[in-house]
Amino acid sequence: MITLVNITLCLIIAFSSLSFAGTQEIDYDTLVVQAQNTPQKTESNLKQLLSTPDDLSPAGLVDVYLLLSQISFQQGRHQDSMRSAQRALALSKEGQLAKQFALAKVFIAHNLFERHDYQMALRYLNEALPYFTDIDDQKMMANIYITIARSYSGLEQEQDALLAYLSSFQIILSHQRWNQLVGAYTGVSEPYLWIDDAIEQIDKVQHEIINSSPYKKTNSASRLIDNIAIWQFFTLLFFTLVILAYWAFLQRKYQIVHLKKLTEAQQEHITTISTIGQEVTSSLELNTVAEYVYSHIKELFNADVFSIGIYNKNQNLIDFPFTIEKGRALEDYQIHMTDNERLAVWCIKNQKEVVLSQISDSSKYVTTEQTAAAGGMMQSIVYIPLMIEQNIVGCITVQREQEGSFNELQLNMMQTIASYTAIAVDNALTHRELKQASNTDYLTKLRNRRAFVEKAEYQLNVIERGKHELCFAITDIDNFKQFNDTYGHDCGDYVLKEIAKTFISLIRKQDIVARWGGEEFVFMLPNTNLENAQFLLDKVRATIAAQHFSYQGHEFKISLTFGVTQAKPEAGLTKLMNTADEALYLGKQNGKNIVITKEYEAL
Repeated sequence: MITLVNITLCLIIAFSSLSFAGTQEIDYDTLVVQAQNTPQKTESNLKQLLSTPDDLSPAGLVDVYLLLSQISFQQGRHQDSMRSAQRALALSKEGQLAKQFALAKVFIAHNLFERHDYQMALRYLNEALPYFTDIDDQKMMANIYITIARSYSGLEQEQDALLAYLSSFQIILSHQRWNQLVGAYTGVSEPYLWIDDAIEQIDKVQHEIINSSPYKKTNSASRLIDNIAIWQFFTLLFFTLVILAYWAFLQRKYQIVHLKKLTEAQQEHITTISTIGQEVTSSLELNTVAEYVYSHIKELFNADVFSIGIYNKNQNLIDFPFTIEKGRALEDYQIHMTDNERLAVWCIKNQKEVVLSQISDSSKYVTTEQTAAAGGMMQSIVYIPLMIEQNIVGCITVQREQEGSFNELQLNMMQTIASYTAIAVDNALTHRELKQASNTDYLTKLRNRRAFVEKAEYQLNVIERGKHELCFAITDIDNFKQFNDTYGHDCGDYVLKEIAKTFISLIRKQDIVARWGGEEFVFMLPNTNLENAQFLLDKVRATIAAQHFSYQGHEFKISLTFGVTQAKPEAGLTKLMNTADEALYLGKQNGKNIVITKEYEAL
């Protein structure tokens, strides 16, 4: 059965006002007929013309490619047909040939239709349709609407297909394009399989139209037209009533299906959100909470970027400790609340959502477009504030590269997830503060003994599995008792706090210092051998010894004595700290204000 698409292509070529313009005179009508009867010979002649393209005008050259596209299409060579049509599209665009440009899009659409790429076919057809509407080419408009309808049928969008068929039906009846009525009737009846014998008769008529000259109908086809002219009123009435009845049926069916899908979606929504809520609020660790939320955000919305921002009111900034972009974790970053051109800042300051379908929509919130701090330029962007009652905790952001990619249901789900996330983040921050308080020395704000032991034992396990160097050191303040006895215990506290600040400013980022007890402090120096540890701590000692301290008008100096040892896999933390303490004792005996090292010796 010759498809309606083939008929449409023939009609496009036959009735289009295309013409070759060049030095050669060509009987275009004859060439169209030859393209149907002797396609191979015509194709050869057309390719011969392409060997001397300068003999053809720009419009004539485009026409050759359009005819070649038609011949290839009729022979089932859709790849060749597509190439010719695309060449015609490029040339017509370059030559500003509006009609050929629109026709080339129609040709490309028909090739896409045959490939079952209905979505792209619709795109090209809808782009071509306005041109023929502007010039009031009713024949082309009817043909395009029929193909649009068939494309919608291919996508199982029957209501859209029916509307397109009705558009073609209206054009055909208004302008008495009876040969096209066959296509419209076929389209209306085919999806619903009402009248099998009608389809069979229509199929016969299709053959007659295809096999006839574009300008001369067979006797049978002519009789068909006469008959249509006689009973057109009754046919129109019949089909109008049937279409209206079925349209009402479709509307009712669509409402039922839509309601069912909506109910199912809501049930799934409730189940999913309940699961997410249980998982997210089950952890007191911020990273674990973030990972739970991200895993669901990624699955539900196929997000390219996800990030959690924590609002630090004291420092007036937003800290982003967890950001994932296309599966890759990004480094922590911060945005200051004075940066009013940031969407995250707007979200937290106004405690409202930011929803962008495309990046240009950001003008609703900020005055300039900026590349997101989370990574590359995204188009669909959502920021949702994390609220606990009236208090702002932070925000989450979900982003995608595509424009307009979040629908209303997805936004509702994000809002619900954000509510659970706000609770989980608040719990995690409270837990972190309590944990930090339990691991922090109240006076110096350094780690306390328990926190140091926990970290040190973990690091000892690390060096057991690999060839890493690690040193421990202990120090105390020389003659500390005299500060308390001479100036009071408040002065002693002042000395401890000032020494702690100096330690923090001098040690490396990888090093850890803690208050061990009283005036004693301990150090853990990863990836450091005994010689380098002695060098580093002697620098700390010398810096403190050179400083002048002042308390309530009293000027004094402070010195420290250090004992250092290097970790050995066979020794535990207690033995290593005892070895460092022995080195410290030797330092005290040797005049103080010195760094003494000692190797651990197994008994």
